[in-house]
Amino acid sequence: MQFAKWAPDLNVICYMGSAKSREVIREFEFGPLKNLRFNVLLTTYEFILKDRQDLGQIKWQSLAVDEVNNPNQRGNGRADGRLTD
Repeated sequence: MQFAKWAPDLNVICYMGSAKSREVIREFEFGPLKNLRFNVLLTTYEFILKDRQDLGQIKWQSLAVDEVNNPNQRGNGRADGRLTD
């Protein structure tokens, strides 16, 4: 992972897997909402949408989405998958 090489002091979580495994990540790796234990959350746009109720509770500093390799997102002009309303 590039973060280990270029930013070794950041705590990075790979947020992938089944719904149960993501629930375990949220329970044991995130920490309390007011004092999160990670600096970077690596995931996909799909998981952001699936878990937006949980992820939307976090006050994010920034969000970067790279979906260039997702053929379902190319050129459709959609931007309706908001984390919060």
